[in-house]
Amino acid sequence: MIEKSAGRLKLATVAWRKVPFDSWWASTKTTLGSASAIESATGTGSSSPFPAVNFSGCTADTWASVQSSGAPSAREAHTSVWTGTEMIVWGGYNGTSNLDTNTGARYTPATDSWTATSTTGAPAVRDYHTATWSGSKMVVWGGFDGVQDVNTGSRYDPTADSWVATATTTGVPTSRDSHTAVWSGTSVVVWGGEDDAAVAQNTGGRYDPVGNVWSATTTTSAADARWLHTAVWNGTKMMVWGGYDGSSDLNTGGSYDPSGDAWAPISTTGAPEAREDHAAVWTDALSEMDVWGGQNNAVVQLNSGGRYNASTNVWTSMSTLGAPTGRRLAEVVWTGSEMIPWGGWNSVDLDSGGRYCSGTCASVPPAGTSTITLSKQGGGELVSWTPVPPAVAFDLVRGALNQLRSSGGDFTSATQACLGNDQVATSYLDAVEPVGGDGFWYLVRGVSCGGAGTYNESAGSQVGSRDSEINASPNSCP
Repeated sequence: MIEKSAGRLKLATVAWRKVPFDSWWASTKTTLGSASAIESATGTGSSSPFPAVNFSGCTADTWASVQSSGAPSAREAHTSVWTGTEMIVWGGYNGTSNLDTNTGARYTPATDSWTATSTTGAPAVRDYHTATWSGSKMVVWGGFDGVQDVNTGSRYDPTADSWVATATTTGVPTSRDSHTAVWSGTSVVVWGGEDDAAVAQNTGGRYDPVGNVWSATTTTSAADARWLHTAVWNGTKMMVWGGYDGSSDLNTGGSYDPSGDAWAPISTTGAPEAREDHAAVWTDALSEMDVWGGQNNAVVQLNSGGRYNASTNVWTSMSTLGAPTGRRLAEVVWTGSEMIPWGGWNSVDLDSGGRYCSGTCASVPPAGTSTITLSKQGGGELVSWTPVPPAVAFDLVRGALNQLRSSGGDFTSATQACLGNDQVATSYLDAVEPVGGDGFWYLVRGVSCGGAGTYNESAGSQVGSRDSEINASPNSCP
């Protein structure tokens, strides 16, 4: 109000118009260091417009299940990104329907729940594409649409649940699938893959979403051409590992520095076995690349992995205790303390996953003894036992009572079978019946990442060590 009288008011309005983001960012980004960039690296858990999720209850080197109710339909060759609070799963292929999809969902670990993503304005169906998180949007690019490879893409905003197509400009990489892409803080770095002729690529490009332009990556000293590999961003470099070169799987890799447009090799000493279609994340403060799952040259789906320290160029093995079923084509995100793989394929498409707490194991071998109970169920005997902290899995062995008696209590000769090796469940249905006049005995021990526990009784009349005798049996659990 600038003037007032008995019958009149005189008002004025003032407006401060917002500067468009692209205009502001174009003038501001050169003044910021990489650590303060608005948009953060995909899956690194660094700066994000979303609040961080607290996983203080996470136990190192262990797994936990992921809710399947409300999850997207079973699929493989899909993508996922971590937003700071959610994992966004999108696209992929369903082997049962033999169709690609452009559907997806957002998974929130804090509530263990799923929410579907909009299909309005979404990219065309595809698989073997890539997705990166820019700090506010998921950027989808490339892949196979069921007929041919594409070099198109789109950006998804989870806040608005909406899509906007990305431009195809001069310098965009050739159409491809099974490539990788990372967010460097200012650009999407695309590399590798195969073309429609199934020829492996060692080329790539850097996409600047602000300038909407592409520039090629160097091939000098680049990692060998490959597809079905992984790539992670460690804050300054893209690290490529594993994959398939057209004739065999690889356990080699390389790190790419976009600021210098240069490559350096990754050590193979102690590396996981060669594989393709695996998953990998960068673990932030641990300064490690965690690799898991995939398929080897024998077409065996793996539930093993390894942790690579970029500072020391050294690999460390990863526990498989409580790990999900081995699989290829799983998608994975890093939450800041856990690696969450989901989906993939092992004989059928999977809608399951797990949560791996990365870091050095701090557990000791379980020291307690489980209490075993038996009950008739269906066509067999249900063997159940009580958990023993800090066990995350169990070994169950079975033997014949007559043999144990006649041998004077020798568990080496009396052990008949390992029924459960590193089994997460605390029960087992044994459908085998003993021969007439005989019976079975069962023993169980807990296992943690610190090692195997004991079959021995903590009290009672036991003589000698069951552990040493059972371990000496060819039928023991490894």
